[in-house]
Amino acid sequence: MKTITKSGERIRVFVADANAMACQLMVRALEQSREPFEVVGSASDPVEILKGLRENPSDVAIISADLENGASTGLGVGKEMRTS
Repeated sequence: MKTITKSGERIRVFVADANAMACQLMVRALEQSREPFEVVGSASDPVEILKGLRENPSDVAIISADLENGASTGLGVGKEMRTS
């Protein structure tokens, strides 16, 4: 299968979802994929997500709109992430 990156490097992914189980399911799916994904971190709390993204640079962040702290909190995290 053809890799997505030109250099053949793995695609670094950070996962954020409503709870630890949802994060783990997504992490497992990415790790079992044929695509060259490397999961660099996961979290469900907005503060931990922002901290994790700062400490673990990623190419892609998969962030659910609904996080541990309630509906639509993921949208705020995305906005804060863009400004930082």
